[in-house]
Amino acid sequence: MKMSMYALLVILGTTAAPAAAQVTASQAPTPTPAPEQEICPLQLDIDLHHLERVARQTILAMPAGGAVRTRTAQYTCDKARVESVSISKEKERPREVLITIDALLSSGWMRQDVNLTVSLLVDGEVKKSESFQALTIGDPNANWASRNVSFAGSSSKSRGLRFWLKRSEFEKWFAQDANAQVRVRLEVVNDGEDEEE
Repeated sequence: MKMSMYALLVILGTTAAPAAAQVTASQAPTPTPAPEQEICPLQLDIDLHHLERVARQTILAMPAGGAVRTRTAQYTCDKARVESVSISKEKERPREVLITIDALLSSGWMRQDVNLTVSLLVDGEVKKSESFQALTIGDPNANWASRNVSFAGSSSKSRGLRFWLKRSEFEKWFAQDANAQVRVRLEVVNDGEDEEE
């Protein structure tokens, strides 16, 4: 009896040791950032239903003050970029809804002038559109003092559409069977290279 108990303890002791030795540790791989894609002029077409699926809320059902947003900073046009695009339902009344579509712009240059057009398309047809000519944008982190240069208003800027829709249009344009898209077109007026010297 003593012998079989001793044999059992020896077997348990030898089988428990290798289990601890099987655990190995290593540094986890870090994700590589998405590569930038240079496209000039740059046109972004954003499928609103896809954006709603990612955000897990529809524009129709979200409360007033709600918004959906997508990051688009991986696409550049000579260092100018659309950092993000957002669509929000600002206010809601019984017969109308206030919608805003904003594109946040930035640039890697100290100063760069761009043209911007933001449009809402439904089933391929432009329903609302707004254009901004010669917007001055720039690097908000640039060290202006060391360069002895001052350019008023050349940091990141947000521009876009702001419009009231009749409730019937709102429900039709943003319905699940409608093909609603936001189109953002960015074109460089000057390339900013002369500002770096």
